[in-house]
Amino acid sequence: MKFVEVGWNGIFFEAPEDFRLLNERGNFKDGYMRFESENGILELKWEHAPRRTKSISEVASEFIKQLGKKYKKMKISVKKTKATRVFKHHASYMGLKTNMEEPTYLWHCDESKRIILCHFAFKSMNETSREIVKRVIETFKCHGEDPNTWSLLGFSFKAPPTFLLTDRKMTVGGSHLLLVERETGLYKEMRREIFFQYYSMANILFKDDYKDPVKWMENNYIKNLKKRYRKLKFQEVEPRRFRRHTAAVQKGASKSGFFWRGRSVYTNLTWYCSKSNRMYSVTISSHMKKPVFSKLELDEKALENLAETVFSSIKCH
Repeated sequence: MKFVEVGWNGIFFEAPEDFRLLNERGNFKDGYMRFESENGILELKWEHAPRRTKSISEVASEFIKQLGKKYKKMKISVKKTKATRVFKHHASYMGLKTNMEEPTYLWHCDESKRIILCHFAFKSMNETSREIVKRVIETFKCHGEDPNTWSLLGFSFKAPPTFLLTDRKMTVGGSHLLLVERETGLYKEMRREIFFQYYSMANILFKDDYKDPVKWMENNYIKNLKKRYRKLKFQEVEPRRFRRHTAAVQKGASKSGFFWRGRSVYTNLTWYCSKSNRMYSVTISSHMKKPVFSKLELDEKALENLAETVFSSIKCH
């Protein structure tokens, strides 16, 4: 069985390659994910818990009640409970039985201030089911000082943990993620963004342009990008090889406002991945606003370092 990395909102684990994402919502503090395959179901749920206001036993009771509402008249039995550990944390294990076998793990992560629930459901606990549970739990990480891994739907990249998921859209034809880091002061508003986007079936949707990233940007994407960055203008274009693909790095800037002046700088990497037949475009940007009496300076070197760090971590197939 082949396993792949899954990284999302500060959570990381390895899951079977055939597990399909069916539902995803929330953010770093509170969220939910559901994966399904012929072998079984995996659900993840996390809740913000800064002061341990709920005990694990309370969370477990609430979860069993929710299952009762879901299965209605079906009997739910707790076959086994035990103390265990998940990624350095004391955890609780429940072996639940409905019409399926449902191993469930719960624990507090004090570092990320979350209660995390990991719930499996299988028709039977055979060798395959046990291997899936073992691999997910043994590889599970819910906090760390390292960059967060964002890995899903055949792509992955890493970003500093200060960048939080602000917007996303996932469809068959393509997906985008927006990660934002914010800093505010009395006379300053600053943010940095990672805008990651791809389009599937690129050789069909963009049959005239997909092999030329600069041409594709001009003819197909720049209008879409300007919906978010209205005054963006690219001034520099640098051809590049990226993961053995033909790529282009473009840099630009924009200004706005009068009493509150704004300045933004951008670095974009665009390429066609022949392995996945996707057109990828990743824009790293830095934005600052200050009143007219304050000096307006952006650390462009820091943005360049961030861009290279993110670009070097990307896997597109």
